[in-house]
Amino acid sequence: ERRYSAVSPARTDTGHRTYSKTDVERLKLLSVLVNQGHTIRMVANLSMEELRSMLTDHTHVLTEPSVPTAQTQDLLQHQAIHELVEALLRFELATMGRLLAKARVRFDIRTFIFGICIPLLRAVGREVQERRMTISQEHAFSEMLRDQLKQILQTLNDGNAETPGSRRMALASPAGDMHEFGIILSGILAAHQGWSVQYLGANLPAQDLAQAVNRLNCPVVLVGTADLPQSEQKQSWQTYFGELDRHLHAASSLWVGGAAAKQVHRQNITLARPVRWIETLEQLEQTLSS
Repeated sequence: ERRYSAVSPARTDTGHRTYSKTDVERLKLLSVLVNQGHTIRMVANLSMEELRSMLTDHTHVLTEPSVPTAQTQDLLQHQAIHELVEALLRFELATMGRLLAKARVRFDIRTFIFGICIPLLRAVGREVQERRMTISQEHAFSEMLRDQLKQILQTLNDGNAETPGSRRMALASPAGDMHEFGIILSGILAAHQGWSVQYLGANLPAQDLAQAVNRLNCPVVLVGTADLPQSEQKQSWQTYFGELDRHLHAASSLWVGGAAAKQVHRQNITLARPVRWIETLEQLEQTLSS
């Protein structure tokens, strides 16, 4: 109530809180949804209509006797992805925005990332590659998804910033790398585990990244790498990470993740500090909790 303003009870003349029937119903709905895996910070400020809708969705899953819960969850995820792709193919951007927002509140954070966002990104990529979808549709989708993900990250981060002793991390991608979904998703997973995340964005030169990390006093910096053609890379990996290594404070830990992490690791780049190599988001989760 105090941190998230989930309800705003009235007060008597003596200062005691008095809860209306609506307040009580709201608190009950929040309690059920939190017990079903949602974080309080993600549901505390939703409307009563949205809370009831989420509870209805989950009740359907929990009371379906003929289908195992995991299978039903998979069906709900596939249905959500299919509806999103179809709306995008029809260029119904407003519909897609509503469906994306609905999926965001319908599923818990891990399911939204691993069961919705990642398969959806792959599905849209296939549609573009097979020329059933245009670049403009892909860009519209990317902007909408990016907006939803940044809202989730901001909400989680706001709560972590108030938690004493929370671990801090900065995230960015190298100069010339405009891909940012990987680092946004990584930031959400970190914030979901209680880390205070400083999201610095894509296409960041090594010296600028080091200066930001040093000023922010982040003990960990995670650099997301995309598997770019060599012609699109502004610098070699040795040059970029060598410069980053030289300018970072000695106490800062360097983590390198993303599609090119294995490739970078194989190049045996020489740095003064050890590097933690993270090839998948699942591996990142394990690293974050260790």
